[in-house]
Amino acid sequence: MLFRSWSSLNEAGAGSGCGVNSGTNALDFLGPSGERWATTIPFNTSMCTSIEFCMYMANDLSTGSSCENCDPGDDVEFQYSIDGGITWILVKTLYESWWDTGGIYEDSWSCFTIPISAVAVTNNTQFRWYQTPTQGGGL
Repeated sequence: MLFRSWSSLNEAGAGSGCGVNSGTNALDFLGPSGERWATTIPFNTSMCTSIEFCMYMANDLSTGSSCENCDPGDDVEFQYSIDGGITWILVKTLYESWWDTGGIYEDSWSCFTIPISAVAVTNNTQFRWYQTPTQGGGL
């Protein structure tokens, strides 16, 4: 089942899975391997200046968690599209190593406020969290 904020999920789940932080709109990347993504429904961003979200990546310190640790390179790209998902523009890469020992978000939930560029201000902007092909497991 897709919740109201998501239009497309691939090897991902929305709800109350692995360590969720915000109820039914929380995202959990799962599945054997391959491309993972979560795409929002189209939003009218004409009155918006930024998008905010929080995330946690299972890491070398999160043993005992219900989440499998990310493998090296299981980075997540935050992207936007203004053409219905045909083309995706990279906004920010969130590196899995940032959550490992000594990383800037070491084993913690981290919140991000990302400015919406002028090009992404439309009445039909979608956002996507995309994880490059993985070795399997969960985020």
